[in-house]
Amino acid sequence: MERVDKILAHPEFRVYMRRIREQERTRVFCLHGIEHSLDVARIGYIKNLEQGLSFRQDVIYAMALLHDIGRCEEYASGKSHHEAGAELARPILLACGYTEHECAEICDAIGRHKAPSGCRIGRSYTDFQKFLETKPESAVVQMDSVIGRVGGKCLLTIHFVETSLMLAFLRDSNTSASVIQIINLLDKVLGNEDFSRLFPVILTDNGSEFSNPKAIEKRDTIPCSRTNVFYCDPSAPYQKGACEVNHELIRRILPKGSSFDELTQQDITLMMNHINSYKRKKLNNRSPYETFSFYYGEDILKKLGCKPVAAENIILKPKLLKK
Repeated sequence: MERVDKILAHPEFRVYMRRIREQERTRVFCLHGIEHSLDVARIGYIKNLEQGLSFRQDVIYAMALLHDIGRCEEYASGKSHHEAGAELARPILLACGYTEHECAEICDAIGRHKAPSGCRIGRSYTDFQKFLETKPESAVVQMDSVIGRVGGKCLLTIHFVETSLMLAFLRDSNTSASVIQIINLLDKVLGNEDFSRLFPVILTDNGSEFSNPKAIEKRDTIPCSRTNVFYCDPSAPYQKGACEVNHELIRRILPKGSSFDELTQQDITLMMNHINSYKRKKLNNRSPYETFSFYYGEDILKKLGCKPVAAENIILKPKLLKK
């Protein structure tokens, strides 16, 4: 692995590891030297093979080798090691031949590998159920990601359960920052009142891209509170089953494993217009577009960039986006 060898030989990496070794010289256990990093790399690669995730071996090793280099800053200044590590890792990765996409993925993993322990307190699936008991009129929105090729572009999906309408947004990488950027954009496009009316409660999974709920829930202007975020139980995708089922329609057009890198947001919007125009039995043979329009009006759909597609013109196959 040529790029991994370059990391091991990189002068800044060697300086950071030497500083950590010196700072931990009185420790007996919980050391964060090269032995620990290599153990993490080997375990990570084994899990990658077992779960069929298809991450490149040298990407996994880069994550593992660099995930704790921020310890030297944490010991020196008190800055969180995962945040410092993401900052220190980027120039090393670029110097060692990793692409911008790979850098973004690796640095995001480093920055999220120690997520704030309290970010999900009060936001569990049980808390979600209690919230609906007290506010049963709240329309539920489910949020998830759809992955293209490993390390490439991906989608953020937003599913309005009551109407089955789904929005999808193309992102360069699967990061928390990209999710927050889209939420802020929707808030701006819709306006405070309509955003809070459409998004009273959001249910999502435990992915690192959703690990900053406060930034999703709050805006910088008054009224600051805009939504309420809750999380499914670990390994329980059925708890947001409506979103998962709708993903099957996306996969008819973008099969699992296909790359999204050559797609544009215009392509994704076209795909979702076809999917949202597809009539459903559970909606009394109406489409999500028609149902959403009935509840919220055409003006909101225009703001969201949604357009209807005639039934005879709907295409739910890969050829829809063939160029």
